[in-house]
Amino acid sequence: MGLGSIKVNGKKFNVKEELGHIRLTINYMDIVDVTELKGLNKLINVTALDLSNNKIKELRGLDELTNLQQLFLSNNQIEVIEGLE
Repeated sequence: MGLGSIKVNGKKFNVKEELGHIRLTINYMDIVDVTELKGLNKLINVTALDLSNNKIKELRGLDELTNLQQLFLSNNQIEVIEGLE
């Protein structure tokens, strides 16, 4: 079931529901800053977000994803994490 979409570096990703979890996977996109993910803040029902294998240094802007239960960030360059209380 399509639940929305997000654009990253000019490419469109669709959000899908899998077994009751809404998972968004955006890998290998050379993302440096999560705020580059235009529209991410509107996908408030996302329960799993995979941003592995990017170039993220600062993790900000996820505070509106109140249903987020799983966050995958392996193989990034994270130095700062904010807004994940």
